This record gives sequence, structure tokens and C-alpha cells, in this order.
Amino acid sequence: MELRETIFVANSTTKKTARQMSRAFGKNVRLFAYHDNPEDMLKSMIPSIKNLELGKENVSLSVPSSDRVSVIGRNGRNIKAIKEIMSRHFSIKNVRLR
Repeated sequence: MELRETIFVANSTTKKTARQMSRAFGKNVRLFAYHDNPEDMLKSMIPSIKNLELGKENVSLSVPSSDRVSVIGRNGRNIKAIKEIMSRHFSIKNVRLR
């Protein structure tokens, strides 16, 4: 399944704004802060994480029930983006939301 948006992980040296990149690519653009370890990366993408279990290839996390819908997103769009980023930058294959 192809995402309808382009996802970037950016650091503080990113010069172009999301709006400029959106115009250039003709897609919606989402920016996420880059961190060297997966735990900090997940906490920056999902600030409401209550519990995080990090394995070699698997991540299991829990969020408050009121935030669960926004973490998953419409048709799973947000959780798919999180899984894509985690597999792209770290060796994490599965992100499980409890």
C-alpha cells in the first residue's frame, strides 16, 4: 500500500519548510524530529506514551485510551507512518499499540 504523503525525518539543519516541500512534491508532507535512538524518536512522535517496551525488532507501546484514535489515525495512516519511519531508520520491523 502506497502512502499518499511524503514523510521526512528532519534535524535542525532542515532549511525548507513543510509547505515548500509540499509544493515541490505535490503531496502532503509530514516532518518528524530525528533522534539517534528509537525510544526518543517514538516519544517525539507520540508524546503521550505511557509505557514503551523496546526489543531488537519489535516495539510495544501503550497510550491513554483518549489518544489511541489519534495515534492510529484514519485508516491507520499515522501508525503506518510511524512503522515506516522506525523500519527506515532503525531495525524495528513491528510497532504494536496496546
